[in-house]
Amino acid sequence: MLIDSNLVFLDSAEAKTADSLPVPLNSFWKPGRQEPIPICLKIVGGDLTGATSLKVQLQDGCAAEGPWEDVPGAAIALTDAARMKAGRSLGWRYLPPAAGNWLRLKVTVAGTVTGEGRLFAAVVREDDLPWEDGMHIDGGVVRG
Repeated sequence: MLIDSNLVFLDSAEAKTADSLPVPLNSFWKPGRQEPIPICLKIVGGDLTGATSLKVQLQDGCAAEGPWEDVPGAAIALTDAARMKAGRSLGWRYLPPAAGNWLRLKVTVAGTVTGEGRLFAAVVREDDLPWEDGMHIDGGVVRG
């Protein structure tokens, strides 16, 4: 998966209540104007051990400074510890068509995260589909 550093909300960020970095969408990235725009949101580095819930709300604004408003229908709420595991993709596959020119994520974590889990989120060029056995090629050799 190719990642543009200008389109990263959270880069292995600590799992805590906070707002992400703002991400601009230019004329090449307009939800509802072209094919769906993929978004990647996942738990990396370890499980979110100790968290009792995780909520992520996509917000949009007209400028990097805001003001920010919730994008309708673009919230994720997890309360099941079994779903807060490393490598788990969360939420949306694509940006909702209602998203504006500037985006950010509002993350709310309940509980105290004692595990190594962190959050990664970015607007990406293609779907982040999981690797399966036999799909990873390294130096001409199929691994997995």
